[in-house]
Amino acid sequence: MPNLEAVERYFLLKNELEVLEIDLTGLIFGELKILRKAPPFSGCGCPRWRCRCSCGNISDKSQHALLTGGHELSCGCFSQVKHNRTGHSVDA
Repeated sequence: MPNLEAVERYFLLKNELEVLEIDLTGLIFGELKILRKAPPFSGCGCPRWRCRCSCGNISDKSQHALLTGGHELSCGCFSQVKHNRTGHSVDA
């Protein structure tokens, strides 16, 4: 049985990170440098940020994904490079 108090804390923190007004411009998360705020997805008020990856690609990432758990470290090229180095085939 999950600890309900821990689950409540998780969702409160998650909601705070999604709506927190902070400026991430210029910060670097993994291979991503934050360029500026990006428009949110329709129907979602979550802050999103326009990022430039070290490979040169531009992508929009959610603030929540950037600030929690290191889920967004590149535009997607990082996982392809990692797979290539381990010898796994990568579908292009």
